[in-house]
Amino acid sequence: MTRLPFFATLQDAFRQFWRNRRDFFAFAYLPVTANALLGVALQASLPQPLPNDAGALISSLTGLTIGIWIVSIVATVGFYVVFALAWHRLCLLPGETTTVGAALRWRARHWRFFTATFALAFAVILLAFVANLAVGPLIAALFGAQSGAGALIPIVLSFIIITMAMRFLLLFPAIAVDDRSMTPAESWRRTRGNGAALFMLLFTVSLGVAIVHQLIVAAWAAALGPMAVDGSLLAVFALMLLVQCLTFIGVALTTTIVSIAYRDLTAQAGGSGTV
Repeated sequence: MTRLPFFATLQDAFRQFWRNRRDFFAFAYLPVTANALLGVALQASLPQPLPNDAGALISSLTGLTIGIWIVSIVATVGFYVVFALAWHRLCLLPGETTTVGAALRWRARHWRFFTATFALAFAVILLAFVANLAVGPLIAALFGAQSGAGALIPIVLSFIIITMAMRFLLLFPAIAVDDRSMTPAESWRRTRGNGAALFMLLFTVSLGVAIVHQLIVAAWAAALGPMAVDGSLLAVFALMLLVQCLTFIGVALTTTIVSIAYRDLTAQAGGSGTV
């Protein structure tokens, strides 16, 4: 049984990202710019100044704002799928010759990637909800509703469910490289003993990105004052570009980690990828 070494895998992911940094900017340019422009459009459509009360804010939203918000969600999901799939192929098929347009073009494999993403996310949310709904009354009866166990056990259950979900992640690089032999059962078998390692790897990168994001927003707000939030749309666009670029760096790093897992955990079976 192959084990993913935490620090070596993390180091490998950062090294691969740095080696492919030019491809990153080529692949991320359109998603980052489009998402930033949609963010500016959403900001411009909001009433100024923003109401402090959530109810008043919701009631003040216009059809234009809601429309831009829906388009932003669709664009975010779509750009994530095309970028993550292209990045998997970059990691696992380094000899492939393609253009940026071809790499980001929506194909049949993108629908499979999207469906797998939606199915896994839905399953995690549903299982977490059902598990906490089933265990909640038992915890309240045994320990009391306000006990420490009442707060801790749902967190533990969620961790277990997410760790189980990590064992299906090999499906995504497999879809990207058209490996039809990688079924959910095969992914579960190949990742035996590595669910927690995958979770910690992805959590570490995501936490690091979140911390840097907060630092950037805080520094931006301190430098520009009120204009950083509700002033110049140019300032908002610049901030959105920074945030979106950081977001896609996080996507690239987490995608690289999953590609490394696919490479290492399928190596004994003659896996197709080389990162």
